[in-house]
Amino acid sequence: MSADNPDRADMKSERVVLEVPQPFENHKAGQVSFGPDGFLYIGLGDGGRGNDPFNNAQNTAVLLARFCALM
Repeated sequence: MSADNPDRADMKSERVVLEVPQPFENHKAGQVSFGPDGFLYIGLGDGGRGNDPFNNAQNTAVLLARFCALM
């Protein structure tokens, strides 16, 4: 939190914990929430374009089109 305001984030404290490349400019999701288990859940789209050309929604080896849980 910010040193002078507890209701604000300290922008210098950012830490990237996950980056998932998005191959196209559409079909993005964006829900971020904490579950009752304490995990952070992030909903990701399939990566874009009509008919999911890279078949990301069916590929369990990629994080696209999934809800990712981070602890």
